[in-house]
Amino acid sequence: MFAAAFLGAMDSKKRALVGFNNRMPMVDTEDTGPRGYVIVGRHADWSSAPVMLTLGSTDYAVVSETYDFMARGLVLVDGSADATITCDDGTAVACVINVETVY
Repeated sequence: MFAAAFLGAMDSKKRALVGFNNRMPMVDTEDTGPRGYVIVGRHADWSSAPVMLTLGSTDYAVVSETYDFMARGLVLVDGSADATITCDDGTAVACVINVETVY
């Protein structure tokens, strides 16, 4: 009984990611679309590189930047949202994105 409850709790654990709804004013530039982004994590935190973030029914490319994996160009709102990260080796990782708006 305890083992089943423990394993069930482990299955419900999701990787927490940080997202930003970027509302900073832009000066002398054209509107280039959504500017939200998600910090998927440091390179060393992933055994297989993340390549895709799925939020709702939309897929976003995950790119390797200098220190972290990032997904950019998302439409985000404050709060949390469930997402899935697909890695280079085909594994899917359940995540929750905790979003805040920056001005």
